[in-house]
Amino acid sequence: MENKEYTNGSDDWKKEILSELFISEKEYIMEKLQEVVSKSKNLFKIDKDTGGILFDYDYVGTEKIQLFLIGKYFSKEFGIIETAGATLGEISEGIDVKNTSLSKPISQLISQNFVKKEDRTYFIRPHQIENVINKIYDRYVEEEKEGEPQTEITGISGKKSVNKKNLEKKEKSGEKRKLQKQKEQLVVQPLSIGGSKKLKPQKQPEGIEKLANDLSVDVEFLDDIFEFDGGLRVIKHIGGRNEKEKQIKNTLVLLTAHKYYCDMPEITSSELRKQLKELGVGALVNLSTNINEYNIKKRHNLILHEKPKRGGKKTTYRISTPGIKEGLKLIKEICSGE
Repeated sequence: MENKEYTNGSDDWKKEILSELFISEKEYIMEKLQEVVSKSKNLFKIDKDTGGILFDYDYVGTEKIQLFLIGKYFSKEFGIIETAGATLGEISEGIDVKNTSLSKPISQLISQNFVKKEDRTYFIRPHQIENVINKIYDRYVEEEKEGEPQTEITGISGKKSVNKKNLEKKEKSGEKRKLQKQKEQLVVQPLSIGGSKKLKPQKQPEGIEKLANDLSVDVEFLDDIFEFDGGLRVIKHIGGRNEKEKQIKNTLVLLTAHKYYCDMPEITSSELRKQLKELGVGALVNLSTNINEYNIKKRHNLILHEKPKRGGKKTTYRISTPGIKEGLKLIKEICSGE
């Protein structure tokens, strides 16, 4: 530090040295912004027109409240909305939880210094954003990378869980022989994802058994919906009130089955459109728009339309964990004849 003259008795010299330790809440988060945004985009997205928050997972406890307020903070910084805070009613609407259920978790967040209240508005504390994002990212995204267990179709989800009871059931000897024959006939075709690089789905015929187990149905029921000869195809048309609904339902079913069968949650846009067209689904020029509107309505990114990575040429559609839950429900309904 340069030698400076200070007034006799002044403590300015102390303050100048100590000033290097002090940082505002906003300065702190801006230092970490790049890393925080990189992780945040795996947890939620923000509608650029409305500032609405779209969640990628079914979060539990206080997680959804925290992410909602973080999304509000980022929206304010981006200039979409005027305030980074939200009232109790806005939080309730934004995360689809009744007002009466919010009092306890919000009080908990305030007492833990994650959230502050000004008048009737709640704000995330900026210096806590990094901690919150890191914790939730590790719980959901990192766990998924290490090996995502199959999702149960009933109950309130948060972390993915395995339907152990169904997986441990012993099949009858006749069913075993039929399944083994199916395994030997299954061939997985490579899908071109993201451009010049081709990603080959793992050959996972046992995924069909897992799908049947998670649905609590015999695997024979799936033969009426899917074809597993040289790849995965949906052969049963799922109806709807209009073309938009047909697009959403058939896409959810196809991507869910693809995740089980190929152990990949995504397919190329061209492959998806091809299969939808074969099923008689129309108005595909509006597919991406309809999917985006559906995500906004559900307040979750159930189906993600992803642009090519650097150097790539092809866009993809990827299904999230909440999307798989919806897909399983639809397949269950088909199997039960509803």
